[in-house]
Amino acid sequence: MTENLSTNADEMLVTPQEQEALDFLFDVALSAHYGTARKIADFLLWWWNDREFLTFPTSLLWQDEKHTGAVLLAITAIARNAGKYPQSRQADIETIIEKCRPSMVVSPQR
Repeated sequence: MTENLSTNADEMLVTPQEQEALDFLFDVALSAHYGTARKIADFLLWWWNDREFLTFPTSLLWQDEKHTGAVLLAITAIARNAGKYPQSRQADIETIIEKCRPSMVVSPQR
């Protein structure tokens, strides 16, 4: 089974499907700062630092495109299995904060 796993820059073991899901969410979150993109950004920020970004809209799991909800569930599995946030995405998170929450300066939860 491990032959189907890949390791990204920060040593998180993910399947190709999980990596695709992660890439999709970051692509959408970085594409705009409103609508579904904003909600996905909120989810990623919550995962990155749940102390500063307390919530994300759980309705995103069923109200927006079904594909988006399925991807969010896949990312939740990655978070659970990895037990950490992908630090290789730090620059993307900083960009999302600049776009969506420019007044905040925060660090990842350790």
